[in-house]
Amino acid sequence: MASKTPHDHSSSSHRDNIPRGVPWSTLTMAALALVLYLGAGPAAPAWVFDRAAVANGQWWRLVTGHLVHCDLSHLCWDVAGLMVLGWLFEDRFSHRQFLTIMASGMVAVNAWLWWGQAPLRYCGLSGLLNTLLAAGLIQQWRNSRSVLIPIVGFAATLKVAWEALHHKALFTATAWPAMPQAHAAGLSAGVMITLIWWHQNSVYSPFGKVDRYNHKLLQDGSGIDIDH
Repeated sequence: MASKTPHDHSSSSHRDNIPRGVPWSTLTMAALALVLYLGAGPAAPAWVFDRAAVANGQWWRLVTGHLVHCDLSHLCWDVAGLMVLGWLFEDRFSHRQFLTIMASGMVAVNAWLWWGQAPLRYCGLSGLLNTLLAAGLIQQWRNSRSVLIPIVGFAATLKVAWEALHHKALFTATAWPAMPQAHAAGLSAGVMITLIWWHQNSVYSPFGKVDRYNHKLLQDGSGIDIDH
């Protein structure tokens, strides 16, 4: 059984007491969403994900489709969710890891929009919010093993399942109908990318109590090392 030295304990406590940094990546994404809404209006035809337009070479929609929103309520809910999740989780990852998480969510949602039984058009951050939620919860579980984390994760999964079954959002009503399958795709991407990182840095199994990540964290306070 691994033991923790007094130096390890003090380093861990020191990290726990460090104030949260400004979530710059989150603020940038929120600002982009606001600018696009104010500048181009709701569900801007040139920016939403449109399967036919993408097939004709308008590849930017694979990114901008996640940043434009169908109405003011849609924008406010998504930006509020992004700010909360970014404040909670962005500093748990390096800048590159955070961007990788969001990119993996885009890829997963776009894949479902392209190959799944999805409507031809889509917009909004909600798929990516589920990616960040899943990745953040798993990362936080690694650090704290708090019983609240799997409870929140189960509740989020149950919400997505309920929405998929009833074909509507549980808490919101927007001009365009909700796409729970996009939420599920985003949630799955967050779980997969974080468990892949966890597995790469584990001494034992991904669910073991001793891993290289925790050792590195206690030594220098950095996040997951994915460069090696």
